[in-house]
Amino acid sequence: MQGEYNILDHVYPASFLCSDNKFFVRLPLLSADVLLSCVRRFRDSVPKGERTKTGYIGLIKSDYAQQTNNLVQFSAEEILRSVSSTSPNSTDHSKLRFPSICRFIHNRYGTVIASQLLCSLARWNPPDVSDDGLCLPPWTQTPPSQLRSRLMKVNAATIKSYCDLYAAPNHSPRLKTERYNLLIEKFRARSLYLLSLSNVEFAKEYIASLPQSLPDPSLPRGHLLEVLLREEFGEEISQRLISLPSAEILKEKNKQTRREKHAATVSDSRAAREAYIDSWPQVVPKDIMMNFQIIWKFSALLRFYNIAADEEGEE
Repeated sequence: MQGEYNILDHVYPASFLCSDNKFFVRLPLLSADVLLSCVRRFRDSVPKGERTKTGYIGLIKSDYAQQTNNLVQFSAEEILRSVSSTSPNSTDHSKLRFPSICRFIHNRYGTVIASQLLCSLARWNPPDVSDDGLCLPPWTQTPPSQLRSRLMKVNAATIKSYCDLYAAPNHSPRLKTERYNLLIEKFRARSLYLLSLSNVEFAKEYIASLPQSLPDPSLPRGHLLEVLLREEFGEEISQRLISLPSAEILKEKNKQTRREKHAATVSDSRAAREAYIDSWPQVVPKDIMMNFQIIWKFSALLRFYNIAADEEGEE
């Protein structure tokens, strides 16, 4: 695994190389409390005139620009020293440049803001990918109607908050059904996109949200995909979209019931057959019967010779 991911020692997050504000367009959609919590991670106090969402975002942008400038100039050892105070138990693979930078950003700004700054734009607007040749998990076959009925059980505020993020910079839909459709569409598109990536490209997407460890390429991509989707879409939404289709659940349950009934039938049939065989009367074994036939033929032949001898004596 180490050898396959060595290239991550020579790459930076996409936002480091982007001169515009594409990676900041979603910050205004976050609450003031989330933004303030982020600012307090790197500042002891906030000037009174900047205690607004706009002010918090300005402080985050300014600090992020400074940190990215430093990190680009740092050597791998200097980056590790920057994160060692908050992550002393780093493993060998986390010493690569890209994971180390992501861990530093997460430690400095918190997971919510870090995911906005580190994740590629493909997280929010995944490109269209054909499912031809992809090993699709069973839950991708769940009908949209079932998915919508499941999302109805999720808190409306949670649905709206995620729709706002995925619709930005446009406004999210107002109707509940349209919001459900938006999340289902983004969830499926993101899933197909992640399944289509190479191990290294998938690792970059994975580490941007979960920087504490590298994805093990020996594990099924479907398993790693579910872990990442739960982080990106939240447990409450992901659990309902990842679950097997109702028909599939019922189908599996019926299969298991049929297997159990078949096993019980076979066991009962075997026991009945053995009992029936045990009830049969004892018969002469075949080898004994063959010996008996040989003796009978021999005795018949002997009687024939005796009769012939008697006849000759009478003559």
